[in-house]
Amino acid sequence: MNGEEIVELKNVTKYFEKGFIKKVRNYAVIDVSLKIRKGEIITLIGESSCGKTTLGRIVAGLIRPSKGKVLWFGKDLWRMSKREFNRYRPLIQVVHQDPYASLNPTRTIYQILSPIIKKYYKPKSKSDLLREVKNLLGYVGLTPPDYFLNKYPHHLSGGMKQRLAFARSLIPKPKLIVADEPVSMIDMSLRLSVLGLMKKLNEDLGIAFIYISHDIATARFFADKATLALMYLGRILEIGSMDEVIRTPMHPYLRAILSASPIPDPRIAKRRRKIELKSLEVPREVVQLKGCPFSPRCPYSEDVCFENTPSLKRCSGHEVACHLVDKLPEWVPPWQVMV
Repeated sequence: MNGEEIVELKNVTKYFEKGFIKKVRNYAVIDVSLKIRKGEIITLIGESSCGKTTLGRIVAGLIRPSKGKVLWFGKDLWRMSKREFNRYRPLIQVVHQDPYASLNPTRTIYQILSPIIKKYYKPKSKSDLLREVKNLLGYVGLTPPDYFLNKYPHHLSGGMKQRLAFARSLIPKPKLIVADEPVSMIDMSLRLSVLGLMKKLNEDLGIAFIYISHDIATARFFADKATLALMYLGRILEIGSMDEVIRTPMHPYLRAILSASPIPDPRIAKRRRKIELKSLEVPREVVQLKGCPFSPRCPYSEDVCFENTPSLKRCSGHEVACHLVDKLPEWVPPWQVMV
C-alpha cells in the first residue's frame, strides 16, 4: 500500500539482561524490519511471549531497542530533540489489553475525556467542551452520551471500557494506533463490535493500526485490506497480505496453526489431518540466535535449519523465512478436506 510512511523499523533487536556476575541476554525481538504506512492495518500474530507486545511498545516509542533504528515520519525517534518528540508523540497512540487498568477509576467519563479535549481542541466555553465530549462518545458507540457522562469506568462493561479507551486515543487525531490485544478481555459476543469500531476508524479517519493478537480468527476480520505478520520467538517468519498468506501459507509454523484451528463443520473436523510437531514445548527464553527458531518443533526441519538463520524471501506472493520452503508438501487447507 502506497502512502505516507508513519513508522519504520530497521533491523530492530531488543534483549533484556539478567544476572550479576555473568550477564545472560534474553531476546524478545530479533532483527525485525517493518514499515507502517498511512491507512494500513498490520495484524501481528503469535503465541504468548513471542515478543508481540515488546515490538508494539518499540513502535510506540515506549521502550528503546537494543539494536536497530526506529523512524517516526522518516526521523530517528531516539535522536529527536525534545521539541520534535513532543510534536510527533500524540500522533502515535496505544490501546492496551486491559482497558480498566488504563482508565482512572476515580474519575467519571467526562473527567477522563474533558482535560484532553481542552488541551487539543481548546473549546471556547463549557458548553462547547460538553458538546465535544458528547460527539466523541457518540462516535465510538457509547450512546446516548448523556447517560455515560457521569459514569465511572467500573460502571461499564469490558467492551464499553475499550470503546472509551479508543475514544480517548482519538482526541490527538493520531496517524497510528497500536492496539495490543484489545478484544482478548472482552466477552466473545462483543468482540465483533470493537473490531468493527477499529475498522470504522481506519476507513473513516485513515488511521493506521497495528493489531496485536494471538487469535488468528479475529485477525481475519480485517482480511480485505490487512497485512499479516507471523511472529515466533522474536522473529517475523512470514508476512504478506492477509488473503494471500491464509490462502497459501508457506511456513510450517503457520500451517500448523491453521491445521489446528477450529472448524465449525464436525464432519470436516473429524477428517482433517493436523500437522504433528516434533515437540509441543515452547522455549521460555531465547538466548541462542543461531538457526530457525521453529526448527526444534518443525516436522520438516533438517540440519541447515539448526545451523543457519533463514532470512525473509519472496515466495508465492509474500515473504517467508524458511530454508525448506521449496521442499514442503503442497498445502491442503483443512477446511477443504473431502467429507
